[in-house]
Amino acid sequence: MPNKLSSITKAEILEALDFIDHNGIPKDNEWNQYWIMYNRIPYPFKHSVHLASKFKIDFRSDHFYRTRISELGFNIQFKSEKGKDKAPKFWIGASYFGESPNHIPMLEDFIKNSYWATDHDFSSKTGKTIDKRLSQVSINDRIAIRFFSRKNSTIAIAALGTVKSIDEIHNGHLEVIWDYFPKLYNGPKPSGQGAGNWWNTFLEISRPEDIELIFDHEITNKRLSRLTWNLEHGYMSPSGRQGKSKDLKSHEGQFGYGHEEWLFDNAKLIDGYHYGFLEPVRKYQKFHTGKIYDVTFYTLDADSSIRYEVGEVYGLEVIDEQLADSIKQQYKTNGWLQEMEQQIIACGANDNGFSGFNGIDIFNVRYRPENLRINSPYKAIPKENAIYSAQRYTFIQDTSFSLNIEEEEEQFIFITPFPPSSNDGKDTNEDTGQPKRKKSFRKPKEVEIVYLHDAISIALTQKIRGIHQHQNVHPEHPAGYGQHRIDIVVNTNQGLVFYEIKTYPSILTAIREAFGQLMEYSYWSKHNRAVKIIIVTQIPITPKAKEYFNHLRDKFNLPLYYQSFDLSTGHLSEIT
Repeated sequence: MPNKLSSITKAEILEALDFIDHNGIPKDNEWNQYWIMYNRIPYPFKHSVHLASKFKIDFRSDHFYRTRISELGFNIQFKSEKGKDKAPKFWIGASYFGESPNHIPMLEDFIKNSYWATDHDFSSKTGKTIDKRLSQVSINDRIAIRFFSRKNSTIAIAALGTVKSIDEIHNGHLEVIWDYFPKLYNGPKPSGQGAGNWWNTFLEISRPEDIELIFDHEITNKRLSRLTWNLEHGYMSPSGRQGKSKDLKSHEGQFGYGHEEWLFDNAKLIDGYHYGFLEPVRKYQKFHTGKIYDVTFYTLDADSSIRYEVGEVYGLEVIDEQLADSIKQQYKTNGWLQEMEQQIIACGANDNGFSGFNGIDIFNVRYRPENLRINSPYKAIPKENAIYSAQRYTFIQDTSFSLNIEEEEEQFIFITPFPPSSNDGKDTNEDTGQPKRKKSFRKPKEVEIVYLHDAISIALTQKIRGIHQHQNVHPEHPAGYGQHRIDIVVNTNQGLVFYEIKTYPSILTAIREAFGQLMEYSYWSKHNRAVKIIIVTQIPITPKAKEYFNHLRDKFNLPLYYQSFDLSTGHLSEIT
């Protein structure tokens, strides 16, 4: 039977996956049963193949077609919609029935008939242990079949798969969809504390390094990390001594700044990554090197003792000394290191010795800007939270320190004010449990990355001129009243399109700041100047932001849209 997908190449699949990276997955394709796994990122199988074929091929996702794409070198995995949001467990199963030395090979039957099973008697001591472990298996857990050599203390993984059904689990039977083109480990068996007994018929593995070794699945650890205080500079440059520690034994107490104060300066990208520094990581650099974490950031104002949740980053990677030295040299070549030194001086801090720091003392982590989420505004942490007892600059893993601050938008209700005070006639409020602030205290706030705004404006203008011709694209266009200027105006056949660029680290702040300007430019005071008004930032749109724009258009019929622009690649996302 001819294969409809025989003309599709590996390069076309890779191009489709890159398109998804930049534009996301359409809502109708957000859930699939089969996923192409590439660089440990899942992509919906059918949507990816449709993109690769430029939507010219209509096909039904079945074993025949999945096999064809896997033959191009792509691992394809199954995932059931049942329990899709639950983190999987990872299991190792034997490849045989029976007892040694009379093992019966079962691998071929397991694969052919999509299952794994054991023939142990569950009334026996060993059988009871296996039965107890099987009772903990859930749909979408991952399972590997292994061969082993006791003599050489080695294992060979023969198959990887996903548990589809546990209906027959009481009979020692799991329905499994086996991976297409899996990466199979062959080598020394994991050993040491927590490795488990790999000679058992069925066991769970839980150490992150073992899961990564066997299943090529990266377990991202969650951590909490304190940042030095940074007032009104948004962690894009040092903010000065206010709110910093007064302890002269600490770096910030001695010099008046911390190396984390450039952590969100995402205008400085190298190969799509921003490089920064975390003091808690530096304390145990060798242990953390090469590991990846989801990190929630909080900070402390030493003047008021208030703790704030700043935001979080997903997939933060700890780098080694060699890469750190290379990044420092590139910063120096680009003039960025000198700029950082000048920023230290400008805020009144002491730059003594800054240029002499080793690379690893300035850069020890990296992340992709699209994985950064910043609270806008920062969220005050209630004083009863355990974080108030945390030791200074610890890379916290203990779940008892979880911040668990609810999203403000989910808890809006009208609060009836209390009766006016007899003393001052003003409304009084009950103690909410929130930490008290000094009257002179100012909340930290985000600031826009000005030079990133200018760079995007120039590059985006050129990009749009390539589409609409030079004479139809005018940057810094007069708004038609006062001295106001619109970032970019495009004259199209359908009418004028207004672009407003914002480069705040938070997508919510960027939208908030741009929205009012675009509304004013288009409609003040009784005009209807633009057929489209578009907010542009450096941040790929988030699901909530997409929902927000759809809601505004549905509710108010506003021609308001969003695009992100990647300055490092020149890629402009589709209008959302």
